Amino acid sequence: MSSPCFGLVFVFGLAVFNRVWPAGWAWEPEQPAYLHMILSIYVTLGIFLLIAARDPARHLGLIWFTVWSSVAHGTVMAVHSVTDPGQMGHLWGDVAALYLPPRC
Repeated sequence: MSSPCFGLVFVFGLAVFNRVWPAGWAWEPEQPAYLHMILSIYVTLGIFLLIAARDPARHLGLIWFTVWSSVAHGTVMAVHSVTDPGQMGHLWGDVAALYLPPRC
């Protein structure tokens, strides 16, 4: 896992993706309170991943937490995407992003 990439996406990308590609990144109906909550969690995690990227061996717990919590979160979102036909776009957006490791 490349924690700088995840960190940068968590800090800067999620809010942008949510607005640029809402079918793949914004759950309907829009719930601003939910979005603010999830962004606060992921931006905070992203900042700590950027710190961890400087010395990954010292921060393996955080890195592995990010990996496995992303798999768990992606799995729950995948189930909801499949069971709610209006949310299928998420399989190609945020669900896929949580399963695919960054290549930078």
